Amino acid sequence: MIDRKERPIKAGVPKTLGAVKQDGGYNFAVEVPQEKRASLLLYRRGEELPEQEIVLSDQFRTGDIAAVFLPGFNARGYEYNYKIDGVVVPDPYARKIVGKEKFAESLSEKNPHQVRCGFWDGSQQIWEGDRSPQIPYEEMILYKVHVRGYTRSPKLKGRYKGTFRGLSEKIPYLKELGINGLEIMPAYEFWEIPVPAALENGKMIRMRQEWGRLNFWGYTAGYYFAPKSSYASSANPILEFQRLVRSLHDAGIELIMEFFFPKEVNPVAVLEVLRFWKWNYHVDGFHLLGEGVWPDMILRDPMLRNTKLIVGGFDNHAVYPDGPPKLRNVAVSHYGFEQTMRRLLKSDEDMLPAALGLIRENPSAHGVIHYMASQDGFTMMDMVSMIIGIMRRTVRIMRMEPAIIIPGTVEWKVLPGAKQCAN
Repeated sequence: MIDRKERPIKAGVPKTLGAVKQDGGYNFAVEVPQEKRASLLLYRRGEELPEQEIVLSDQFRTGDIAAVFLPGFNARGYEYNYKIDGVVVPDPYARKIVGKEKFAESLSEKNPHQVRCGFWDGSQQIWEGDRSPQIPYEEMILYKVHVRGYTRSPKLKGRYKGTFRGLSEKIPYLKELGINGLEIMPAYEFWEIPVPAALENGKMIRMRQEWGRLNFWGYTAGYYFAPKSSYASSANPILEFQRLVRSLHDAGIELIMEFFFPKEVNPVAVLEVLRFWKWNYHVDGFHLLGEGVWPDMILRDPMLRNTKLIVGGFDNHAVYPDGPPKLRNVAVSHYGFEQTMRRLLKSDEDMLPAALGLIRENPSAHGVIHYMASQDGFTMMDMVSMIIGIMRRTVRIMRMEPAIIIPGTVEWKVLPGAKQCAN
């Protein structure tokens, strides 16, 4: 089972975590506390047990990083995991996760080798001639969706429901709506059901969900460098996600990704994640959530200078001590607008000044994201139902021909006609 194949092993480079192709071979680097035993497991694809176990002894360690270099190693046909103090765990820096292709599938605790890590099999040629739309915040119409939930809607046609490819099929519809910015809820690999005890005890991924409950949304820690395999229609989620981004760019639409980082995540790792998706997937921006986000550090990163970064708030003077930047790549998103506009729509008293203040909010240092509907508050259906109710009440009060009522920025606009819309 173990050590069935001999191959040369050298000390690796510890500064780049994950399994990375280098000249003449592959470098494997992983964070492991010094007091813990660790080894690298190599599997032949399709084989149940590892072909080789490489012990990560002290000669391969620098601080808490263990790294080995395998000269001449051809990753095609291989998968890998780590074993930490006897527990088999996937690499938190894996570029691809294998064994989770079915959404919400229960995994066997008896088979610790069921979920494994794959190797990068994307393409850089796909980006030839690619250009980010670079749409200013004040011109953006941002549409937020859940990849699986949105594309599986029975009201929307498409062959590849629940997948990145299915989202690509919706691009003509998004263009019809006038959308030029698409924000997707977490699409990195995460555990939608509680992890097997073996993986949880390994503490390589810390969960924040209740036992027995489905985590549909994905706002939890995960394998941040890997696209979610159950959101792919093919065996190559990496290339499928790249094609989605390229198709959106060709249609003049930017892609914003949501990431949730709990406080246990190292802020340096957060920065590495964002840089990785920017460089390898040409993502246009990130909406950052969770206690592990340190905005003051992230917003200063030079590699992300022309990348949209949406946060809950930040210290303006600390990030921009010399004054506002020429390019506003940072935006603040909060729920004040949604709550205020809902109260205005249902005619609460003294809401007009508050609504006007939010509508006019346009600081020079950053953009502002205002949502009328969100999965965390009122849904789009809630908003439509509320407006229909207001329309019906207004029709009764005015005792006139039914009308469509459109909330404007300062006043209500009443358009005569459209009897069916009011009934």
